[in-house]
Amino acid sequence: MICMTILKKLDIFWRHCEVKILFKITVPDAVIRSKLLYGIDSAQLTPSNQRRIETFQLKGLRKILKMTTTYVERNTSNAEVFRKANEAIKQETPENKIPTTVKPFVTCYLNSRMKRLARIHNMPKEHPVRHITTGPNPDNNCVPWNPPNRRVGRPRFKWVTEAVGDIWANIRHEHPSIPQAFDRKVENKRQHEAVKDVMKNASSPAPFLSR
Repeated sequence: MICMTILKKLDIFWRHCEVKILFKITVPDAVIRSKLLYGIDSAQLTPSNQRRIETFQLKGLRKILKMTTTYVERNTSNAEVFRKANEAIKQETPENKIPTTVKPFVTCYLNSRMKRLARIHNMPKEHPVRHITTGPNPDNNCVPWNPPNRRVGRPRFKWVTEAVGDIWANIRHEHPSIPQAFDRKVENKRQHEAVKDVMKNASSPAPFLSR
C-alpha cells in the first residue's frame, strides 16, 4: 500500500517531467524497490504474490514509457515493456559506459533470497540462526528440518527449500551426471553437496549469488 501511494504521487514526474528516460527508470529502483523488497528475502512469497510484484513494477514502467496495457493493445506484453525499457536505456547511455538493464523485482527477490541462504550457510555451526534455519545437523542438511508431528494436508512451501531449488536450477547444467529434477527430501546427496559447495565458495561466488 505504501509503495502504491509513492507510485501514484510520482505520476506527474513519470508523465510530464522532461528528463531522460534513463533517469526515470532508475528512480523506481532507488525509491520503490528498496522499500518494497526490504526484509522479505527470508519470506516465502506465493506465485500469486510474485505476480502482483511484477504487475506493480510494470505499472510504473508503462507510465514512464507511455505504454498502454494489454487490455487496450495486445502487442504491449510484459516482455515488450522490459524490452523497450532496456532499449531506451541503451540508447541514452554514453558510448564509453556499459548500459544497465532493468531487472524484474521478482528476480531481485529470488537473487536476494539465494544470497541470504548462502550467508546463513556460511555462519558458524553454533550460530542460532543457522541452527534454526537448517535444522539440528547443518552439515548434513541444506534444507530445513521437518518435525515429526505435522498438520494434516500438503506441507507448506519453505523459503529455504525453494532457495536451494533455485540455486540448483542455476548450476545443474554444470552437473549433467546428477539427476536434474530437484530433490526436496535430501535423498540425492550429490545434488545437495553441489549446492553446498556453491554456497561455501564465498571467495569467488557464482554470478547469481553476487548480483
